[in-house]
Amino acid sequence: MRDRPPDTSVPLHRPWIGDAERQALARVLARGELAGNGEECRELESELGRRLAVSHALAVSSATHALEIAMHLLDLAGGEVVLPSFTFPSVGNAVVRAGGRPVFCEVREPDLNIDLDHALSLVGPRTRALVVTHYAGHPVDPAASPVPVVEDAAHALGSRLGGRSCGTLGRFGCLSFHATKNVVAGEGGALLVSDPGAARAARIFREKGTNRDEFLAGEVAFYSWVGLGSSLVLPELGAALARAQLARLDDITRRRRAVAARYEAGLGELERRGELRVVRCVEGESCHHVFAVLVAPERRARLLARLRQLGVGAASHFVPLHASPFGRAVGRAPALPRTERLAASLVRLPIFPTLAEAEQERVIDAVESACRTS
Repeated sequence: MRDRPPDTSVPLHRPWIGDAERQALARVLARGELAGNGEECRELESELGRRLAVSHALAVSSATHALEIAMHLLDLAGGEVVLPSFTFPSVGNAVVRAGGRPVFCEVREPDLNIDLDHALSLVGPRTRALVVTHYAGHPVDPAASPVPVVEDAAHALGSRLGGRSCGTLGRFGCLSFHATKNVVAGEGGALLVSDPGAARAARIFREKGTNRDEFLAGEVAFYSWVGLGSSLVLPELGAALARAQLARLDDITRRRRAVAARYEAGLGELERRGELRVVRCVEGESCHHVFAVLVAPERRARLLARLRQLGVGAASHFVPLHASPFGRAVGRAPALPRTERLAASLVRLPIFPTLAEAEQERVIDAVESACRTS
C-alpha cells in the first residue's frame, strides 16, 4: 500500500493552540519586554505554585535545566545517583555535569516506572539521590527512598498521587513545557522546590550566579555575582504561552484521559489474544502524556512500519541509558534484562487533546490491521 498523503495522517502529537495563546503572545509583544524572568514568568510561577500546592516554582528554559539545577544543589561531587535506565538522556547528563555517577536500575512492567525494590537495593554509602521518572504521566510513589528524591516529572503535569501533584513528592520536581508535552511553550520548564533555602540557591544558579531575583523584588539595591550559575531563565514569550495552556490544563487532562480510555477499550480484544499489552497507570491518576503498548520485540519494526504506512504516526521511545555509548562510559549498571526487553517492545500511539473520535478509531483500526499483517 502507498503511504497516505500528509493531510490524512494522524500525527503522534499535535499542539492545541488557539486564540488564548495568540492573545498571550500579542500581549507580550505589545509590552515589548521579551527577556526572561519578567512579569509573565513571575505570574506563571505564582499560578504553578497555587495549582500544584508547592512553595516555590521557578520557570526555567527546559526540564533539562531544572534537572541540572537540582543536581547542582545536591552537591554530587564523587557521589552516585540511582535512576531508571529507561528515561531520557537529560537525567544522566544532569548527574554527570554535577560531578556524579549514574547508577542505572530496572523499570517495572505494568507502567514502565522505576522498579523501586531494585533501585533501593543499589543504594549505598556513596548514593546522594534517587531519580524517579513518572513515565507517560503514570505516577510512582518514591516515599520509601532513604535518600533525597528528584522527580523527573516532564511527562506528569496534571498527574496526582494520594491527593498530591507529581513533581511535589520529592525534594525537587522538574516539569517540561516542550512542544510535545501536555502544556507547551515550545521549550521551557519549571523547577519545583519546597525548601526556601534551596529555592534561593536555585534562583541564583538560574540567574547566572547572581542575586538578580532579590534585586527585582526590591530586596537589594543592586545585584552581583554571588555564586556558580548559568543563564537558565524562561523567555517571556514562552511563559505567556505556558500560562495560556496552564489555564486549561484540566480540560487538556480530561481529553487525554478520554482518548486513553477509548484506546484501552478498542484494543481490549487484541490484548486478550496476547497480541499486545497496554502500558497502564497502576498508582494514582495519570495525565496520559504517552499512550504506549508492548509487542513482541521481533515484531515491533514491522508493526511500526505498517502503522506509518497506514498514516498513523506511531513511534518507539527511549534507548536504555545503560546500553547507550555514553551511558556505558560514565555510568554503572548491573544486568538489566527487563528494561532491555521492554524498551525493545514499546510502541507509542498518537495521543493529544484535539484527537478527534474518527482519528481515534483510525488508530485502533490501524493497530488491528498491523497486528494481522506484521
